[in-house]
Amino acid sequence: MKTAIRPLLIASCVAWADVALSNPYGICAHIDWREWEVRDRELALMKEAGIGYVRTDFAWGGIQFDRESWNYGRLDAMMESAKGAAMPILPILDYHASFATPAHEHLDLWLRYVSNTVSRYQTQIPVWEVWNEQNLDQFWKSPNPTNYLALLTPTYELVKAINPELQVAIGGHAGVPLDFIEELYRLGAKPYFDIMNVHPYSHPAPPEAGLERTMRGLYAVMAKYGDEKKPTWVTETGWPTQPRRLMAPGMLRHAFSQLKKAPDAAWRTLVIHDPSLPVGSGIDLAIVADEIPGSVLAATFDEMLDAFEKNPPNAVILPVTESFPADERLIRYVRDGGVLVATAGASLCDETGMPLGNFALSEVLGVDCDGDIPGPSTLVLDEAHDELAEITGEFPQEYPVARLKNIGPRARVIGRYRLADGSMVPGVVTNVYGAGRSLYFAGRPEQKCHLYHYNEAQINAGHDWKDPRDPAHIRLVAGVVAAHTPQLWPSSFAKSAL
Repeated sequence: MKTAIRPLLIASCVAWADVALSNPYGICAHIDWREWEVRDRELALMKEAGIGYVRTDFAWGGIQFDRESWNYGRLDAMMESAKGAAMPILPILDYHASFATPAHEHLDLWLRYVSNTVSRYQTQIPVWEVWNEQNLDQFWKSPNPTNYLALLTPTYELVKAINPELQVAIGGHAGVPLDFIEELYRLGAKPYFDIMNVHPYSHPAPPEAGLERTMRGLYAVMAKYGDEKKPTWVTETGWPTQPRRLMAPGMLRHAFSQLKKAPDAAWRTLVIHDPSLPVGSGIDLAIVADEIPGSVLAATFDEMLDAFEKNPPNAVILPVTESFPADERLIRYVRDGGVLVATAGASLCDETGMPLGNFALSEVLGVDCDGDIPGPSTLVLDEAHDELAEITGEFPQEYPVARLKNIGPRARVIGRYRLADGSMVPGVVTNVYGAGRSLYFAGRPEQKCHLYHYNEAQINAGHDWKDPRDPAHIRLVAGVVAAHTPQLWPSSFAKSAL
């Protein structure tokens, strides 16, 4: 688990200990450690928000400090708090102990921990998850389906030996790693878990942007191995709340300051936010307003085209998607003197990073795209370019960048990316096109996920959080998810109706 509190969904109405779930929505929370001191307050807020259960670690290292010392005091107290709040718990049996690393090479000790823990709480907890994100190096050093199955198989057999009615969820996979999951099936994992489990994060995009396609891929793998009837749970997901920033803070301002006619208080900039485009594809208006003088306005694609005819804006910032329609009026707008800002997620490549076959804006932007370069990479701004004189530095990012080629004669490279192998590639390009200018970023808009820990004062109603959001957002999230369940989980791909 990566954040302190996070909403999650279960994509199935499977029984919870043979009793149908009346509420399949849960929260992933570290109420056993990071939020230990505020667990009762947190549980009360969750209950108020309509949350159905809590997923949390039952970490081996927090129970057994050496080969002979056991301490269930904290877990016992946590279970009492959950009982008092009438909040079911989904526990995760996870992580290596300091004296037994890696766990799959110390199965005798691991299974002793499993036996003691499951036996202790079996009457209170009907479903047991085995590990968390075992396909990530952060949680399982050198992830390997063979090694994970070596741990999963005896764990499943032991849990069923303790109580055949208990259910075992495979560890929640980070993302939906089809190769990893298929290799588990190929190795014979099918009989050793009752519930498929994934974490279909898609940041920087919201999860629903590609959720149906992602889940269809998972169900196809399950069906290939005769496991299509097994329930599938989503035990972590999330919606990005951090704003989309165009790379380094200040870059827009300084790049725009070098235009033939620099922005001033009379400038009008349109930022494309269109409900027909993927959710979250528009650049954050407040950040753009900080970078550019004048007025910054949100506009749909049709409103932008209408403005070209009636009152042309000084600049247009395209959304981070290839889903907007082709229209030659956008090209004509730049040729006649407009300014266009685009990123790797627009105008040159499709959503898979392949060069566009139609309506590519390569001539306007002064570059062509030759697919994506995987991240991580570092945007490097040096003093060689007057456009960036005040914002030199290095800015790391995780996501792929567009591989650029055929840089035009009127284009200038004003920023580069240092790749993982140390090589440098073009990263930020300005171009003169007719009477207009363009500014192109080969990388995605900056997206950073932040980890915050909250104390008692910070979760009191009315107190602003650091990100900043009111604690009431948890109720808002629950309400939005509930209200939009048909849209988020269409029956066309859900394994069973919610």
